[in-house]
Amino acid sequence: MNNNDIKKRFCDLLFYGEPLNEKQVKEFSNILETMNERNIHVPYEMISKKVFYCEENDLSRLISSAKESLDLVRNRNTDNLIYSTIRHLELSKIQNEFIVKKTSKAEKELEKIKKNSKKISKIKDSIYTDLITVLGVFTAISFAAFGGITSISGMFSGLNDKTPHIGFLLVCSGISFLLIYGVAVTLFVGINKLIKADNIYTFSKWFTILAIFIPIIFIGMGIFLICTQ
Repeated sequence: MNNNDIKKRFCDLLFYGEPLNEKQVKEFSNILETMNERNIHVPYEMISKKVFYCEENDLSRLISSAKESLDLVRNRNTDNLIYSTIRHLELSKIQNEFIVKKTSKAEKELEKIKKNSKKISKIKDSIYTDLITVLGVFTAISFAAFGGITSISGMFSGLNDKTPHIGFLLVCSGISFLLIYGVAVTLFVGINKLIKADNIYTFSKWFTILAIFIPIIFIGMGIFLICTQ
């Protein structure tokens, strides 16, 4: 057997996982003797790989079983190899525990960062939503107010001039008010969809009735005056 085969067989018997039988004990002892004669070092990388790939719950049992196997083949000629193996087993266990601990801590920190990122994202979305809402409401109110004032100014201007077209002005004012109200309603509904609100935007029942009924009265009065002139 070459050196690599000896190291591999050494690890196979070391981590056999069950008590070694008489034949296996003899083979293990011969391998240790050969390693001592050829000055073959303990295969630390193989031991570390086995320990690191072992499940955390099975690690203590694996190392305990390996130590029991080494106790079965202990002798003066191989004490140094056995001692080095046990020491590296313990070192690998400590390193594995450290890695697991650091990994667990890193995962918790990552989870914390993800939660904070989601909170920041929600706050950012909320700020955008509030800004859009404020601007939209301001635009709707400004448009409605400007349009209403313009209509009223035109109507009273007609009255001051004593023109015979009062009925026509009333009709135009009523229609203008309905159009302005329709635009305002469209703006508010559009803002509601833009901010992705879950609830459907609703208007006050009585306000809606008045907003439609009053312009209709104006239009009716205007038509009546036009017809009677």
